Amino acid sequence: EHAPGLRVFRFLEPLLSTPTLRAVKCNLVDRPIDLPGEDLLAILAAWQELDTLSICNPEWTPPTRRDQHAPPAVPCRRSPTPHTLLDIARHCPKLRKLALPELSKPVQGAQIPTLSHGLEKLLIGYIPKKHAYQVAVALDKLFPNLVVDIDYPFSERDALQSVLSYIKAMQEGRRHGEERMLAASL
Repeated sequence: EHAPGLRVFRFLEPLLSTPTLRAVKCNLVDRPIDLPGEDLLAILAAWQELDTLSICNPEWTPPTRRDQHAPPAVPCRRSPTPHTLLDIARHCPKLRKLALPELSKPVQGAQIPTLSHGLEKLLIGYIPKKHAYQVAVALDKLFPNLVVDIDYPFSERDALQSVLSYIKAMQEGRRHGEERMLAASL
């Protein structure tokens, strides 16, 4: 039997009455994190001026290169989904930086509408490698302005690096298509 996760909402709840916060960074250790999407949305609804939210667990141990499909050693008990990110994109227009411990239940990109949210930096601690492409398509549709920085300080972020590589390729493809359309109209 696993110990229950630390419910992030309960930890942050006393701060929710301060609506003018612009940046919140939490490093939670020692136990798994419980961060269901509905809690994340309640947090962001209380802090509509927020431009940076970082909820991380530094105890998270990435999978080894021999077993890249293993879940993190200190997982989230419940974690946000790409649909939660859709809600964030719709309701949190000022958010520019977001760090989450993991994403669960990836969805097909076709189920995600194309938006143009201004999120620039995104760090996700754990994404199952087999879902990297689906996550990349969903993220690119929601956050086309992401600054793709593949040089994270963690050497084992293979799935996140794959996601960011896919996003970079999609962004370059869009730019190339725009350049071709512009050249053709001249």
